Amino acid sequence: MPFSIGHLGNFDHLHTLIYTLIMPELGGIEMSNQLLSTHPDVRILLVSGHNVQEQMDSFGPFAGFLQKPFDLTVLAAKVREILDKQRQLI
Repeated sequence: MPFSIGHLGNFDHLHTLIYTLIMPELGGIEMSNQLLSTHPDVRILLVSGHNVQEQMDSFGPFAGFLQKPFDLTVLAAKVREILDKQRQLI
């Protein structure tokens, strides 16, 4: 059975989602489009081993991007940045 957003459960309390651009069955861009159509306030941090930083604006409204590989300190700092920006909007 192909993966779909419905498999992830209830997102009423989800603030930030982190996932990779290239995934089997459902790519990161398609997943983002599906997720944002029903949960427009979710912030998405996209990660990829491919250098796609320059194309990020054409992909959609992502909260951020991290180039793989990265360490946990970099990930934690990026998530904190996203959460702080979200808090400023409230």
